[in-house]
Amino acid sequence: MRLALCLCAAALALAFAGQADAASLDVFFYRNGAGYTAQRAVPGTPAPVAAVEMLLQGPTPEEKAAGVTSAIPEGTALVSLEPTADGAIIELSADAVTDLDDLRCEMMFRQFVYTLAQFGLDARVRVQVGGFPLSSYLAPAPPATYSAPVTVPGLKVPLGGVGLSGKRITVSPGHGYVWVGSYWGTQRGVVCGYQPEDFRNIDLATWLKKYLEQDGAYVQVVREHDKTRGNGPSGHPWWQEAAYAWLKDAGYSCSVYASNSGVCSYTGDGVNHVNDDIRSRPLASNLDARGNTDILLSIHTNAFDGTAKGTTVYYCDTGEHVGYGPASIQLCNVIGSEVVSAIQASGEKNGDGTTWNCLGGVCTRYGDFGEIRPSRTLAIDSSRPESGRASCSRTSLADTTCTRSTALSSSLSSSSRRSSSPWLCGGCIRRCAPTSATRRRGRCIRTSSSRTPFRRAWRPGRLEASA
Repeated sequence: MRLALCLCAAALALAFAGQADAASLDVFFYRNGAGYTAQRAVPGTPAPVAAVEMLLQGPTPEEKAAGVTSAIPEGTALVSLEPTADGAIIELSADAVTDLDDLRCEMMFRQFVYTLAQFGLDARVRVQVGGFPLSSYLAPAPPATYSAPVTVPGLKVPLGGVGLSGKRITVSPGHGYVWVGSYWGTQRGVVCGYQPEDFRNIDLATWLKKYLEQDGAYVQVVREHDKTRGNGPSGHPWWQEAAYAWLKDAGYSCSVYASNSGVCSYTGDGVNHVNDDIRSRPLASNLDARGNTDILLSIHTNAFDGTAKGTTVYYCDTGEHVGYGPASIQLCNVIGSEVVSAIQASGEKNGDGTTWNCLGGVCTRYGDFGEIRPSRTLAIDSSRPESGRASCSRTSLADTTCTRSTALSSSLSSSSRRSSSPWLCGGCIRRCAPTSATRRRGRCIRTSSSRTPFRRAWRPGRLEASA
């Protein structure tokens, strides 16, 4: 079984507001396609438990009227919070899995991470229900296969033959135009006047592809990176389309590009392909290069609300990734260090003039993200917001990151050993928390009077609210 590295090289925008004032706490929500940090007054010294409890209370009526939303279902209660050396284990009531899908799971996870950042407990946040990770309650992805008449994509001859010679890398530029039931929309909004993240990720992927190939790697990009191609199904240029649309056009099977909805067309009345798009990238990586992909590099450039700055690399070492954890963390450390060093060497600084560094002083973090889970690879998400409050200045990650691509080679040499750990995604039936759910027909459902199966159709008021 191959290692799976999901590198989200990008500008993730986190809400690090610093140490809270003695009489206030910061809690993380969403508004108008971006992150939103709200302050809450508290008696005495702020504490993590108080912050999470206030987060679970959701936005105030005034905040809701202003468009502030939370991905956490109403009624979710805190069962326990156990601080650890670099994070926390958060146990929630069964209400947390209501209408759970990949998008909502990720948005909820980010809310807890960013809320605990003010206490320095954001490096390894575990969100659980019934003792199991929140993502354990997601419907499993079906086994990813090729359609019978489809030819396995061929491999390009590498341009070089150095450190990454023979390695197979899937590059996944985040987001793109996606069908959300009745219209096409981008998955991220405009922040600080720049184009949506959906588009700028392609530029980074194109640069990275060139450098990796020069180092001898085989590279497959799961979105269209040729900007000279015409328009796609959304009516916009193909390079702006989401991965699920490109993968369908490229001949991948419906089990890859529509694993959540099961709808094998680009559109469909009432069909939301957002969760399909999230899952399609790692599922495609599992099939690329005849099943021998070594790394999945998932590129994102989030900008939050324009106040955060820094680079972060996320890894996953739970579930199917337990055996890959040590190698994932090692690669996280190498990539985070190299990206920060390259940006600093370029002379670029934050919008407020301070030196670029790891976000919140921590480069390596645990991340329970959809682009990591349904894959047979290591899981890493390296993030860098593009803006500072003062001037919304950009740092070009293209040159500085890609010239450091040899950093991948040193980590791969020690982490490319095949693991015997079973692949627990794909066709498996995920575990159900014994105290709060029951397994029925291969899915986890709540043990309530109505016994309603977990639905997948939840979506924010605006698609862009998924930032």
